[in-house]
Amino acid sequence: GAKPQDTVFKCGRIQDWLLEDCDGYRSMHVQRPQCVRAMQHLVDLLDKRRAFGHLGCVHEEMQAAQFGGSEEIFAAELSAKSRRLLGNVGDPGLPDSLREQIRHDIHEVGTVMAKMFPDAEVMGLTLQIMGENCCTRWHQDPCMGRVIITYNGIAT
Repeated sequence: GAKPQDTVFKCGRIQDWLLEDCDGYRSMHVQRPQCVRAMQHLVDLLDKRRAFGHLGCVHEEMQAAQFGGSEEIFAAELSAKSRRLLGNVGDPGLPDSLREQIRHDIHEVGTVMAKMFPDAEVMGLTLQIMGENCCTRWHQDPCMGRVIITYNGIAT
């Protein structure tokens, strides 16, 4: 049979990543309905206008270790960083509904990741426009963990 380290554990919600059932898995997956499919024209316009900069992404980092375990202070910093991240998106910007979904996701995922990796010093937040087949080969990154959320496609 398949070993946990070689398979993906399907979860019903992001908070399930903290459950003992996920121990040993290298990948957890939460599927949710595609609710922003009709935004492809906007994504194409944002890309054409380089609204995400010349690299096609906006990025923020926060020093995760500096909050001394205070969930309230950490949540406030996540909120501030998500506003700043979204504020870096150029004209014409993102629709309010998508901005709110991204803010919610940053808070929910960031809070869970902080619990999964309490010794992590830095948490990076990146919003990136990804074209088709953008990963040309398998690669490894020097990260403790990574979460990929797609808003307009199947992605990785």
